[in-house]
Amino acid sequence: MLIREATIDDAAAIAQVHVDSWRTAYNGIISADYLAKLDVGARAANWTRFFEQPDRNSIVYAAVNDDGSLVGFISGGATRNPEYAYEAELYAIYLLSGYQGQGIGSRLVSEMVNYFRRNGYRSFLLWVLEQNSAVGFYKRLGGQVFDRKELAIGEDKLVELAVGWESL
Repeated sequence: MLIREATIDDAAAIAQVHVDSWRTAYNGIISADYLAKLDVGARAANWTRFFEQPDRNSIVYAAVNDDGSLVGFISGGATRNPEYAYEAELYAIYLLSGYQGQGIGSRLVSEMVNYFRRNGYRSFLLWVLEQNSAVGFYKRLGGQVFDRKELAIGEDKLVELAVGWESL
C-alpha cells in the first residue's frame, strides 16, 4: 500500500471514497435517506476546488493499493478550533471498508503526524461522531476525549466528540 500526497487528479477518487465510507461507517447512525442522497459529483467538485486553491496550512494524503486504486485518504492542517489548546487538526480520514483492519488507517495517521511535526505543530485534535466505531481506534492511538458537542446531520441529532493528542 502506497501512502502519498494527494493531487487534483485524485479529486474524483477521494470523493468516491468519501461517499462510500460515509455510507458504510455511518450506516445505522445517520438516516439511510440522507446517506442515499450523498452526491459523489458534488464532493468531487469540492475536492477539486480544494486542490485548485490550496491552503498552505493543510494537506491530503492518499492510500493507494497495488493496482493504483485510491482506497483511503486523510486530510489535516492548522486547527479550525483555536478555542482549544491544540495547534493542528485531523480534518478527515476515510478508508473503504474492505481495507480497514489492515493497518492502513494507522499509517495514514502516522503520515499526518509526520506532516504536523515537519510544520512545527506539537499537538492535534479531531472530531468524531460518538457512535462511530473509530472512537476506539483513536483511543488506541493515544487520543483522549476532552469535549463533546451536539450537531445535526440532516434530520439526525448526534453527538460529536473532540479527541486530542497534547503531544506528538
